[in-house]
Amino acid sequence: MEDVLLKNDCHHDTTLNAVHANYDGFLDEQTFKDISNKAISMLAEKKATKILVDTSGMKVIPKENQEWIQGDWFPRAIQAGLKTMAFITPRNIFGEVSTKATNQKVEDEQLPVSLEYFYNKEEAVEWLINN
Repeated sequence: MEDVLLKNDCHHDTTLNAVHANYDGFLDEQTFKDISNKAISMLAEKKATKILVDTSGMKVIPKENQEWIQGDWFPRAIQAGLKTMAFITPRNIFGEVSTKATNQKVEDEQLPVSLEYFYNKEEAVEWLINN
């Protein structure tokens, strides 16, 4: 049976041995950071290396949160064991553009993280299983 994931929360998916995080709507800075920090804790605690990030319902990631992810979150997540991330892309252009801009650091600085974008969960899960 699949674990139930609440909106704006994360949990450890035992089937994938991955952290599954869900971001939905317009999130205030603290809620966004709480979900993201919980994901790092779970990576370390469960010795997982993968994150499935569902941003399909996210409206936009504010610039402050983008900068925090780039400068603070990515280094700590990599230290905790992160190697692979699959993103379920937002359904709106503003959310999609801000999600991809947030993750640009991975490509720009050639961080040791494999990252891909998908429009549905099934494709994202399949990719995580194979990577």
